[in-house]
Amino acid sequence: MNAAIHLARFGNRGGAHTLLSHTGAPDDLAGRIIWHTDAPPQSSDAVVDGFVAGYRLDNMYIVQVTQPDETASRPGMVATTAAIIPVELLANIDLLALFAQLNDADIDLTRPLSAIPFAARHTHPAGASALGSAVLVEGRAAWLGVGLGDAIGCLWRHASVGDRIRMVFGAAFHPEAIPVPINNDSIVVVKIPDRARSRWSDWRTVGVASPVMVDLARDAFFGDDGGRASGLAHNLEVGGVRLAHWRYLAIAAELLESVQSLDHESVRSLLQLLGLLQPSPRKGAVPKRTALARLADITPTARFPDIRGLRGIPWNSFVSSISLKDILRSWAIDTILDPSRRSDFAEAATDIASNPDDEVTIALAAGLREAVDRSSLPTAIDAVLSYAHSPAPFSWLVNYAGSGAALDTEVARAVNEAAVVPGWVASAAAKHKLPLTHAMTVDVAEPVTAWAAQMDISIRVPSAEDVLARRIGSAGVVDLALELLDPGLVDRAGRLIVGEPSLLSGGDAADDAFRCVWASAVRHGADPWDLAPLDTAAEVLLSRVASDEAVDPVLLDALSRTHAADISQHPQRAALWNRMPPDIERRFKAVTAAAVARSFRPGDPVPEPQLQGAILAPEVIGSTAHDDAAQALALLRELPFARPEHAALVARRGRFSREDAIGLAILIVDRRWKRAAETVVDLAATRSDLRLVAGRVAQLFNPLERLRRLMGISDGVDDFTTADDFRDAVHDIAVDLYAEGPTVGGLWERAGGRDADLPKARTGRLRWGLALHAVMQGQRGAPKMKDLLDEMVIDYPKNRDLHAVVASLGKRKKK
Repeated sequence: MNAAIHLARFGNRGGAHTLLSHTGAPDDLAGRIIWHTDAPPQSSDAVVDGFVAGYRLDNMYIVQVTQPDETASRPGMVATTAAIIPVELLANIDLLALFAQLNDADIDLTRPLSAIPFAARHTHPAGASALGSAVLVEGRAAWLGVGLGDAIGCLWRHASVGDRIRMVFGAAFHPEAIPVPINNDSIVVVKIPDRARSRWSDWRTVGVASPVMVDLARDAFFGDDGGRASGLAHNLEVGGVRLAHWRYLAIAAELLESVQSLDHESVRSLLQLLGLLQPSPRKGAVPKRTALARLADITPTARFPDIRGLRGIPWNSFVSSISLKDILRSWAIDTILDPSRRSDFAEAATDIASNPDDEVTIALAAGLREAVDRSSLPTAIDAVLSYAHSPAPFSWLVNYAGSGAALDTEVARAVNEAAVVPGWVASAAAKHKLPLTHAMTVDVAEPVTAWAAQMDISIRVPSAEDVLARRIGSAGVVDLALELLDPGLVDRAGRLIVGEPSLLSGGDAADDAFRCVWASAVRHGADPWDLAPLDTAAEVLLSRVASDEAVDPVLLDALSRTHAADISQHPQRAALWNRMPPDIERRFKAVTAAAVARSFRPGDPVPEPQLQGAILAPEVIGSTAHDDAAQALALLRELPFARPEHAALVARRGRFSREDAIGLAILIVDRRWKRAAETVVDLAATRSDLRLVAGRVAQLFNPLERLRRLMGISDGVDDFTTADDFRDAVHDIAVDLYAEGPTVGGLWERAGGRDADLPKARTGRLRWGLALHAVMQGQRGAPKMKDLLDEMVIDYPKNRDLHAVVASLGKRKKK
């Protein structure tokens, strides 16, 4: 079809409503139009008034004028004249003039109509203003009474071509039976009879008698605002303003007129409207720039809710030298530098950490980063800790600043100075591996949970753990060490126990955790036996060693310095050797060997090889010989490991009765211990108790050797240590002065020893021998040698021998 306005007449033919004639409209289109040209659905007795209608079909817009047909053979019939207008001609169609032509009974139906230009002058007819307000707000209206054509013609004149295409008008008796085509985008105006008014209660009802109300959007639409809205549309380069946008234009024009006095919310609303009306960034530069300039002026003093509102602005619609980044940069710097506004900084940091990236988030984050750099990191930390209600802004700040010891120290400072510390700080510190901050803020109501959380940070900082330990308390730290067995915690508990032994005293040495903490305390200087009973602990430790289970060497070392080092009666004694550190084992052997050496009897089981070696050591066999020569001889006879040098030592240190001298001689001759014989012969020159022995062992020499013995050529066996000589001298004096043993006159206790740790023996001589061995070994409960001698001098101030050994002790110390 050519771009022409064809006409079609519909009416009565043979009692039926049908197409009567047309000017060339396609049959299929005319066939579709006929369904919308009859009287609207109504009751049989309804009186139909004349009405106008308009609607779109495909690329045509149909305008109709319908009148009652008084000549029809039956009542209620109508005659309708329709104009079929290509939509591209709608810009040049004056609807009022078209209504007039279609209403003319003499209209020429033999040829199409030409375009009908608008009249130069126009006055709004009655009801048009009310109708305009209704469709601007609701997009539809119900019209009562006469005058709809004039009102629709007015609306048509002011509407854009796009809105004209969407306009639908006609007549109906019921809202569910509107006879013209309608879709969701339609602007609908329906003429209704007054008697059907109740059915249209959901529609705004207007007519020629409707009062004219104040309506800025309608005035803008009709051009009654002095051209302000249409002028803004021109400046925004918006062509063909849609009906729905006139309200936006009216508001935007009013806001723009007073832009310099607008608050932040109003400026944002203005920018939203401008972006909505003209989304193209290349158009509407002047009004957009004016609004952006006002936003830039007032944003630095805005509160954060206003900043958050910037997301509502369609920033892609603006291209200006005033950027969102510049606006937010100024706001962020002013905010953090003003102590009274740092809550806004915290809210902004929360916002960017919680929202997905968009233009506002990206620009705000850049502004906050520059604000932190401009002020200082401590200022930002204080702001976040003081005002943030969640860890989100803190996480953002850490991610920007970079976690590490410096940041941890700074956050800890802020926490220490804060009046109230937010509850989220501890978990945030753990997340970002800030051990000092975590130690200061973690809840210590459950110490195990608190310390475990500290350990999970994986960065061990002693100063941080010091803080947490102080918060938990000494008793809590020891309890934690026993439960967690963390090496650092155990070491810390050990140091605490040294100063306060009651934190661990009375523990069970059989408990692995107790032994671990106990050993730490001993390692730091605690007295082990203040923390656990010696006798029961000794049994536990030795049993574990015998079973080849781990025992901390520091505990075994402590045990080796007590009377419990005597394991002569331990049922698993043989299994203990070679399972201790060498130095500790030597002490156990020395004490045990001394006890076995003095208690061994012929017929007793032969000690294990390791113990035999310890018994035959010079300090044990020598002191035994000095104290009880007969006992030393018994050891030489019974121990398979006995050698000539041991016999020589016994001969030198012992003092022999005739019977014991004969026994020594027999032993040397039977074993053919020639070197022992040489020593005996050499000693016999000054020892009368050995002359009998010398005479009997001489048979081991040949004549030449006997000659040399007599001439004193042989060197004999090497002397033993000066320490042994000193010990023997003290022993002899002590036995002489205190025959019953070291407890006479409270001597042992006065010198600083403890009677409970004093070794037991059958005679006073043996008791002195074991006691001096304990002194020389520095065992627990034994006094120092000097203190013992000083007390003896107090008791016997004129004893020359006693003064001689005291003097000798002084010389040995100087060496």
